[in-house]
Amino acid sequence: MATVLLEIGTEEMPAGYLPPALAQLAALASARLAVERITCDGIQTWATPRRLALLLTGVAERQAPETREVRGPAADEAFTEFGEPTAAALGFARGHGAQVSELRLIEADGVEYVAAIFRDEGRPTQALLPAVFTDLITGLTFPKTMRWGVRSIHFARPIRWIVAMMDEQVVPVTVGEVTASSATRGHRFLAPGAVEIPTAADYPRIMDENQVLLAPETRRAVITEQLETIAAQDNATVADDGALLDETVYRVEYPTAVRCTFDPEFLALPEEVLVQTLREEQKFFPLREITGRLLPAFIAVRNGDKAYLSAVRAGYEVVARAKLLDAQFFFEQDRQRALADRLADLREVVILERVGTLYDKAQRLQALAGWIADELGLPAHERAMAARAALLCKADLVTAMVIEHQDLQGMMGCVYARLSGEAEPVAVAIAEHYRPRQGDGPLPATLPGSIVALSDRLDTAAACFAVGLIPAGDEDPYSLHAAARGVARLLMGGNLRLPLSRLIAGALDGLDVEPAARDAAHAALAAFFQRRVADALVADGIPGILARAALAAAADSPADALARARVLLAHRAELAPLQRAALRAAALARGVEAAYDPSALTAPAEQVLAERMPALAPEAAARAARGEIEGLYALLADVTPQVERFLSANGGDDAARARARQGLAAQVAALYRLLADFAELDR
Repeated sequence: MATVLLEIGTEEMPAGYLPPALAQLAALASARLAVERITCDGIQTWATPRRLALLLTGVAERQAPETREVRGPAADEAFTEFGEPTAAALGFARGHGAQVSELRLIEADGVEYVAAIFRDEGRPTQALLPAVFTDLITGLTFPKTMRWGVRSIHFARPIRWIVAMMDEQVVPVTVGEVTASSATRGHRFLAPGAVEIPTAADYPRIMDENQVLLAPETRRAVITEQLETIAAQDNATVADDGALLDETVYRVEYPTAVRCTFDPEFLALPEEVLVQTLREEQKFFPLREITGRLLPAFIAVRNGDKAYLSAVRAGYEVVARAKLLDAQFFFEQDRQRALADRLADLREVVILERVGTLYDKAQRLQALAGWIADELGLPAHERAMAARAALLCKADLVTAMVIEHQDLQGMMGCVYARLSGEAEPVAVAIAEHYRPRQGDGPLPATLPGSIVALSDRLDTAAACFAVGLIPAGDEDPYSLHAAARGVARLLMGGNLRLPLSRLIAGALDGLDVEPAARDAAHAALAAFFQRRVADALVADGIPGILARAALAAAADSPADALARARVLLAHRAELAPLQRAALRAAALARGVEAAYDPSALTAPAEQVLAERMPALAPEAAARAARGEIEGLYALLADVTPQVERFLSANGGDDAARARARQGLAAQVAALYRLLADFAELDR
């Protein structure tokens, strides 16, 4: 058994590229080894900014042998009654490089066939690895790639060296202008120059000796311990949600953390600005007191050891001061004008020539948010808060701070709204209206925030569809898929029981669109949103079959569809009687009108159910209208035994009675359709 190593050495790669690349490398290697019939005891992958590495242990020296059977013509077609080979047998043998005498008889499905049996003893693994390694390197994909040299190779960053070894032997691999060897590179500064690897199994040791912490989990543990130790000196905690730590793990090969400080005067800046400047832009870890207040200190993680650490600290502090001075200047400049005074500046920002400016959008959002608030039946003061927030929610886009730090949009709008004297619900709604920022991100915590977030996404989608900017395939330059998923999540997560058709119409009403184009946009948007609602239900943990059944009953209301889907999921084990009754009633009704003559019903089971229907049907409809889906389910579960007795009653030959039974069945089927389309559960 052998140990096999592949290391791809590159210029520094973006940290976010490396975890997916590791997963790809392991999966591609496993799949390729299986195809090549090379057995392997273990697969390890590692990544640092300068390298992707694959180590295979317990690798077989040769491919596993394989016996392959190729079936030919039927035996009675291959040989005459005297056992002589026919043209069919001769042609089959010749076509597969076999002698007729080597053919064997096999039986399949009761018929005898001739077959050629081939045994492949397998090639040496060493001979197969060049092609395997080449395909692994060229098979990796990244969000963006670069071309260099002869420009025929695409990779995340230029490849500078390749190590390819099977035990102590170099595997001959050439990718672009780089030929594999047994020479790797240690840490760029702590161990510069080439380092020979005696055997593939020595690779982890060689990396450790040359100041490269190869395993991401090792670097994570080292960084975490250093952060906690330094933070404890200030009785503080690290202000990080985990994202910066995840990134830092893949930005360094030999991490050393250092505590740095900045002038306390910068604490007068909004916390959002401080965190954005230090953490998001400079990749520094801010420190927070136990009380929650930020300290005038941060931790930087260098890619190196403790040498010259005081100079390194000073450098980090100079950079932090320069960035914070910029932020301070932008903040002081912005706060000289009230947020509302910046609305006029939005006239200069064109979204799309056929859609208008940000000022036009602000006016549309104000009207749309107010209309949605009316649809929800909100009192006048809450409506006013939502409309005001919608009008101002884009005003921070023309502030110096947001122009410089686009990730602060919404957050700075909230800060400037407070400084301008806007009501707190308005300020909070401005901050929240970008939620959810990702597909599974948090939703707005306030109703005005949800209304403005909903208005923003509806307006964007309606404006684009109205002028024909409809996503096609993977092309979605205006992120309309994300906007539609956001609408679905906002409606479902906030239990906003608003019909999509009315919301789409309300959004289109704010646009200057010809009637024909408006109707076409409405139809296209409705279909587009429906698909996103189905996706959102599945993402919420609803099985696809239940999602379809619920959507068929409440296709126009994502919140109602979710409520039905959750009830179906909760009672999934008990749905069989309801489904059976619903499908039998629909089959009996055969599409007839629900009106019927109750006096024509003669069986007791028919009469009992008919007497109950005048009270049952309105109550079921009322519960559905109020969104009391659990109560609706309880009502249907209670009546189902009576429905089954009715359906099982002998219909007889009386035509009037048969029509009455069909009418009653139509009313029953309509009851079940209030909860779900039970036919979907069989598809």
